[in-house]
Amino acid sequence: MHLHRIVSDIDDELPQSPFARENGSLLMLVGLPGVGKSSIVAELLKRLPALVISTDSVRVLMRNQPTYTAAERMLVYEVCYALIEARLRKGQRVIFDGSNYQAARRA
Repeated sequence: MHLHRIVSDIDDELPQSPFARENGSLLMLVGLPGVGKSSIVAELLKRLPALVISTDSVRVLMRNQPTYTAAERMLVYEVCYALIEARLRKGQRVIFDGSNYQAARRA
């Protein structure tokens, strides 16, 4: 399945976030698996309306039974980045919930 098609299918399932500002805004969480990033996101959403793009959610939407291979991980991040870019272009507020512990991915 092509990246564009995957992104389009997943984007259709995501809710619309309220307009934040031109070019949108992005909050990216960073941390190893299991340290509580998703719990922080849940608390943030109580105070800040935003669209959450989560590597865990995208992985499940892409495949019913994730394999957690390096290739799958790379594809999941590519899809997340494409979704984030599309929503930022619409001026939406996005929270990215993923490990993001590799500095090159945060650049």
